[in-house]
Amino acid sequence: MLWPGVVLAQSRQATSEEQLINWYYAAVFGTGVYRSGDRTVSVVQIPFSHDLQMRNGEQYGLKLTLPVSFGFYDFRFNELLDGTVPQSVSTMSVFPGIELDVPVTSNWTVKPYTNVGYAWELSGTESASIYDLGVKSVVTLPIGSDSQLSLGNQLTMSGYKPSNGAYQPLGVFVAGLSLEIPTRYQYYDHNIRIGYHLIYYYYFSRLKYAISNNIDNKISEQGEIAISLSTPKPIDLKLFDLDRIGLAFRAGGGIQAVRLFFNLPY
Repeated sequence: MLWPGVVLAQSRQATSEEQLINWYYAAVFGTGVYRSGDRTVSVVQIPFSHDLQMRNGEQYGLKLTLPVSFGFYDFRFNELLDGTVPQSVSTMSVFPGIELDVPVTSNWTVKPYTNVGYAWELSGTESASIYDLGVKSVVTLPIGSDSQLSLGNQLTMSGYKPSNGAYQPLGVFVAGLSLEIPTRYQYYDHNIRIGYHLIYYYYFSRLKYAISNNIDNKISEQGEIAISLSTPKPIDLKLFDLDRIGLAFRAGGGIQAVRLFFNLPY
């Protein structure tokens, strides 16, 4: 899942009507540092998950997901090197869901999914209910004997309702291109692959992202470049299964972000 956990910063001067926090964006994107204007938000996400049934050949897979995200206003992770730690947690979101993994053909996989959750601004009084319903699709094309090219898509219908505001419907379309190349390295008998990714995000309803007293800042499109290390079979880390870890840079709509991710949005 897209997963996801960005928590957007609140302008100290603004009012609740200005939609200071976009709750969908806050629950979906993962660990990283997000900047818009002169405000920075650092996010830590724990991607709890459990496979109820592993996909095997033509048999579908079924996974429970529970991403839990914590956000810190005006804090950068590099401050940890100086011994500085955040004094309090600013925001939190919990977004449980379920995902099917359905093999359509030998190289085409479809993944319907849904999530329903809640988010809180712990340093204030804001909160919101959120939901996500959609489908992912990945077509894998072999290149040579070992490498592979993947074409991925995601279509999401979602929404959020602030505790003191009206329901806000959203729609998101994702298109991505990934190239994965095997390496000679292994991790506990798991072969390691290196991946390069180009990902495009289009928002059917512009996401209001009011920061630094700029309430007109909205997201309609974003682009992302990323690099990752992955394994053909997930590594069991008890709290969740890890099959990928990567670093991405995202920009668009006045937002710049460097984020750590554990799965692709498709």
